[in-house]
Amino acid sequence: MRQITDLQNPSMPMWSPNGRQILFNATMSTNTAQNDGVFVMNADGLNDSQALTSADEECLWPRWSPDGKLVVFIKRDAEYQYHLFVMNADGTDQTEINPQDTLTDGYYNAVWLADGNHILYETVGGLFSVTLNGSKTQKVATSSELIEPPLALSPDETFAAFSNPSGEMFALKLDGSDLLIDLGRGHSPSWSS
Repeated sequence: MRQITDLQNPSMPMWSPNGRQILFNATMSTNTAQNDGVFVMNADGLNDSQALTSADEECLWPRWSPDGKLVVFIKRDAEYQYHLFVMNADGTDQTEINPQDTLTDGYYNAVWLADGNHILYETVGGLFSVTLNGSKTQKVATSSELIEPPLALSPDETFAAFSNPSGEMFALKLDGSDLLIDLGRGHSPSWSS
């Protein structure tokens, strides 16, 4: 095993769809702030990590789009409200996705749907699907459990697996039935292909 980054507190790594890069969170510091930022690096570890977000903002839980061209992430503002953002894979064109028909206290988790045109996100009240421009939102599930990132979609996108703060894992059916299956103890579940 070989360490490929010396950044502080790297977490939430995710391979790019082509397997050449790794997207992740790490702590960034300035004279006035210490926040988690979004980074990308080559999977071989030969080049330095590149910060995609500013050290002045808390940016969390980045996820690649299916084609690897975009990244969805959550940005926390100065009032500790969480907002859903999408940016190009090089960190440019950071755009807030503002679902038009969802009342929310913030976003806590997001993952791309396979079509690359929709994002599944968690907020108070459940899981929702939203188009990239925010014009169409659909509630897909309600959960009585708190969901910790990362949210893992099944390959057929019929279930979302997650763990809660108590270390219990669940699979939630995404058809509106709100069927919740207890998967036992653990953290950060993922699906096999």
